[in-house]
Amino acid sequence: MAHNIGRRIIALLCLVALVALAVEPGGSSYLDIANQAYRDQNWARSAEYYKKWVEAQPSDHTAWYNWACTLALSGQPELAAKTLLNAVEAGWRGRNHTERDPDFETIRELADYKRALERIDELLAEQAGNESILGLYTQQSRLSQYWLRLPANYDPKKAYPLVILLHGRGHNPEGFISLADDLDTLNFIYAAPQAPNYIKDSRNGFQFYPSLSDDDSATYTLAAELLAEWIIQVSKDVGERLKTKGMKFWIAGFSQGGSVAHLMGMLRPDAVAGYAALGGYIPDRFASAERFEKMKQRGVKVFIGHGTEDEVITPDEAQDALDTLMDYEIDVTYRTYAVGHQVSDSMRVDLKAWLQRNALK
Repeated sequence: MAHNIGRRIIALLCLVALVALAVEPGGSSYLDIANQAYRDQNWARSAEYYKKWVEAQPSDHTAWYNWACTLALSGQPELAAKTLLNAVEAGWRGRNHTERDPDFETIRELADYKRALERIDELLAEQAGNESILGLYTQQSRLSQYWLRLPANYDPKKAYPLVILLHGRGHNPEGFISLADDLDTLNFIYAAPQAPNYIKDSRNGFQFYPSLSDDDSATYTLAAELLAEWIIQVSKDVGERLKTKGMKFWIAGFSQGGSVAHLMGMLRPDAVAGYAALGGYIPDRFASAERFEKMKQRGVKVFIGHGTEDEVITPDEAQDALDTLMDYEIDVTYRTYAVGHQVSDSMRVDLKAWLQRNALK
C-alpha cells in the first residue's frame, strides 16, 4: 500500500486542488472510509470506496495505487494489475515501492503488472529527455509527490511542528522518510518530498540541483529560486491538509539534501525556523554576507552533523560551513561522528534532541 497505516506514513500528491468533496452523508470522505477499511482488512469495502474516490478524483494516483492493493488482497489479481497500470497513467512513479509492496505478491507475473513497471520507466525517461531543467523546476512548483509521517496517536485538533526531510542525490523520499522513525515520533509531522529532477539511467533516483555547467550561473540562480519556492509550496500544502504549528517549518537534509537545507536558510529565512545539514555543505555560489545577516536577524537555528571519515563531502566542508555561520553569530550546533557518508545512529539521536530542544518551545 502507498501509505503504511501502522507507521502512519502517507504518500500525498502535492498542490492539486480537489475538484469534488466526495463525502458520505455522515461527513467522512470516501478516501477516509477506504483507508479505514484497509486498516480493518475489509478489502471489499476498501476497494468499493477507493473506486468511488477515484471516480470523483481521477488524478489521485495514490488512491488508484491503493485501490489496486485492495483488489490484489481481495483476490482480483487481473483487475488489480489493470488498476495499477491506471495508477501509473494518473501519475504514480514509485517503482521501487511497487516492487517491494507485499500487497502485490499475487500479481507479479501478470502482464499488466509488468507493463506498469515498464510504463513508469518510459514516463520518467520521457520526462527527463523532453523537458529542460527549468521546465522540470517549473513543473515541480505545481506538482510533486511527497511522503508524510504523522505522529503516533495523531490528534487532528492539535498543531504539530512540520519537519521537511530532504533526501540525497540519487535517492528518493520513500526511503528517506524512514529517518522519521528514529526521531521524535510523537510531536512532529514529517514530510519528505521527491527532488524535482529524475536522474537518467537510474532507477527511481532524483536530484535537487540541475545538471548544468559551473559557468551557467544565471540558470543555476533561477533554478535555485524555483526550488526554494517549490519547498515552500510543499510546506503550505501540508499546512492546508493538516494542522501545523506556526508560520515556519524545520528542515533536515542529507548530502545534497543537506546542501539544499543550507540553501533554504540563506534564501528563505522568513519561512525556515531552523535546519539540519547532515553530511552536507554550503553551496558557495549562493552564499553572501547579506543572506547570512538575514539568517541571524530571523533567528534561524542550524544543526550540522558530519562523519569524520566522509569521503564524498569532506569534513573540511562541514568545518567551513561551521566557521562561516559562526562568523555571523548564527545559532549553530556542530557534531562529528566516526563514520563515513551516512546518517549514523548517534547522529539521529543528536538530531532528535536538537529538534525537541528548539522546535517544541
